[in-house]
Amino acid sequence: MNDVLTVTDPLSTVEPKAIQRVEKMLKQIGLAIALTVIATPAFTVSVLAQDVAPPIALPAVSQDAVLAACTAEGATEAGCKAVIAAYFAYLESQGIVGADLEAAIATLVVALAEAPVSAAVQAIVVAAIEEIGTTYATGEQAAAILQIAQAVAAGEPIQTGALGISGA
Repeated sequence: MNDVLTVTDPLSTVEPKAIQRVEKMLKQIGLAIALTVIATPAFTVSVLAQDVAPPIALPAVSQDAVLAACTAEGATEAGCKAVIAAYFAYLESQGIVGADLEAAIATLVVALAEAPVSAAVQAIVVAAIEEIGTTYATGEQAAAILQIAQAVAAGEPIQTGALGISGA
């Protein structure tokens, strides 16, 4: 009795059209995927999705843009906070961290606090300073920023000592 055992690899039956559909799908998605399927030593399929989108470059957002969005007559809290978020996203994309980030935060907070604004815009400036203090600053700097927000809201002089810079 000579029984013959035949073993077939399930991947050896993959049709070329199916492989082409997968390759097309991967390219349409735009993912950089290297997929290697080995069905037999003689049958290797490699699919590389080569249509990869370039990294997204964030537009440069400056401190002046934040000041314009937060201190101009007609400014809105939502618009101001959106520009603040864009500013900090830009700083992050540029690798601004640590002491450099703290300095950028301090400079922006003082500029906002010292900006001459109407009573209507003052509430937006206070909200902007609070946003920076609660979202982007940490530790002692965050506490100092929240004190500055309270001082601006009350119309009092600001104390910048804990920010590490000299100010009003």
